[in-house]
Amino acid sequence: MIALLAVAIPAAAALFIGWVRLPRGAVVGVANGAIAASFILALVMPYGDQVVGTWLQSVPLGFLVDTVSHTWALVTSGVGLLILAYSAAYMAHERDLSRYFSCMSLFVASMLMLVLADGPILLLIGWAGVGLASYLLIGFWYERETAVAAARKAFLINTAGDVSLMLAIALMVVNTGQTTYSGIFASIGHIPVTAVTWFLFFGAAAKSAQIPLHTWLPDAMEGPTPVSALIHAATMVTAGVYLLLRFHPVLAAAPSAAEGIAILGGASCLLAGLMAIPQRDIKRVLAFSTMSQVGYMFMGAAAGIGAAALSHVVTHAFFKALLFMGCGVVMHALGGDERDLYKMGGLRKKLPVTAAAMGIAALAIAGFPLMSGYFSKDAILESLLANGHPWLWALGVVTAGLTALYIFRMYFLTFWGKPRSEPSGDESLLAFRWPMAVLALLAMFGGVFVRPFVWFSVTSLGTLVLGIAGFLIAYRLYALRGPVGDAWLEGGFGRLLRSEFGFDAAYRWLIVAPGAAIAYAVGAADRSAMSGLAGGVSESGAAFAGWLRGWQSGATRLYALSILAGAALILLWVAVR
Repeated sequence: MIALLAVAIPAAAALFIGWVRLPRGAVVGVANGAIAASFILALVMPYGDQVVGTWLQSVPLGFLVDTVSHTWALVTSGVGLLILAYSAAYMAHERDLSRYFSCMSLFVASMLMLVLADGPILLLIGWAGVGLASYLLIGFWYERETAVAAARKAFLINTAGDVSLMLAIALMVVNTGQTTYSGIFASIGHIPVTAVTWFLFFGAAAKSAQIPLHTWLPDAMEGPTPVSALIHAATMVTAGVYLLLRFHPVLAAAPSAAEGIAILGGASCLLAGLMAIPQRDIKRVLAFSTMSQVGYMFMGAAAGIGAAALSHVVTHAFFKALLFMGCGVVMHALGGDERDLYKMGGLRKKLPVTAAAMGIAALAIAGFPLMSGYFSKDAILESLLANGHPWLWALGVVTAGLTALYIFRMYFLTFWGKPRSEPSGDESLLAFRWPMAVLALLAMFGGVFVRPFVWFSVTSLGTLVLGIAGFLIAYRLYALRGPVGDAWLEGGFGRLLRSEFGFDAAYRWLIVAPGAAIAYAVGAADRSAMSGLAGGVSESGAAFAGWLRGWQSGATRLYALSILAGAALILLWVAVR
């Protein structure tokens, strides 16, 4: 019942804030209080499986608290609370504050329902709620055409993934007759596991922005920066990883499909790291960074290394939320909406706390020794090598070097070199500083809570060497030279990276353009058919009306003849009857 309350309180807050007109301070207080309550409940949540009701008088609905769901509940509510507290300052001048905090509360409530559900029915409800909240928040500034387009794109791609997930759930429920995880897994021999595994993957890939359903995530940066932090660190993007971990018994029963998923996770990890390198938009760098880090998690989850994947979910939440918060402070200082790295530079003097916090987060995501990312990322890579996946291990180690290159390119272009814009704001607001301080501590030391100390290994040596190399290259190219350092990206390789390997262009040619052409043709045919039908009806009606007008001549003999004819027809009908 504690799990039920943890979900219900932020859901109730979302409804209350959305329906009741409250003062701005009360809106912030209700939203933050609800998420704080969920976090406290998550802290004291006992492990167990409890049915709390039924659906259609036969389907049990309840909540499951185990290591996976409990960890996710703590991350969702804890990091979510820090992001909402930060939002109080970041969104302070937004006129529609109630809509923002209502949607953010719905986001957290939906994610908590998703991870705490004891079966796929409640999971699907939470899954849909997360998709709805993301759509509303990505398009929060609906007066911007780019935001509306980004929200629509996220919604369409995630809807495709939702259909795939529903097919997976339908196959499991119909073939087992069970609607709880324990019941489904006990009857796993009746499930077509290979088909279900691939359906689960496409559902997970859409939510977690993995190849080939990843193209919505960079565009989703059109939403407010705290929304980006919540999507990437604590809610939507990690939902796909949760799905793979929760249905691990199904993946384990389909090893060839699971191997394919691990390979696609590795491809996402590497390609996203490459796509992050040439980005000028600071938030798009972080978007591709998330896609890459989630690729590590997909490799771990699909390869049966659940504990390591779960540990990286936790540490990633710490340093990715911190990176987005720092990004938001930078944008705030430059007028509120400046995201071009080429227009930044030299900001560490004006924003020393933010520069320090983002420096810690950059070290953590790059996996430098004793930082949180060092423990969790290397745990995945070591396990891949030990479990017979040397190519995936090598791919992950190479990506670690790319991570250091793109994240420190972003860092040096933002905080080092000569100023290329004059800041108009600062970082003095307490609501900016204290959430970043908490996350900076967790980014530094959080790894020790999710994994015992591993001081040195073959993987550690590889990631350390390539990480230092990436750092030094970024320093040499960008610390003092600024945007000039991007000269090496002017050739064909740079154009390939800036095109993001042509995924969006391919989808426009293969899906969007043909779909638009078909829709136009159907619409034109429909309009033509309806126009012809309407014209025929109107012409027939006009002709009939003309005939009736001719009959209404005023000649009494014509009227008498009409009455006689009518009477004769009636008598004939009676006789036939």
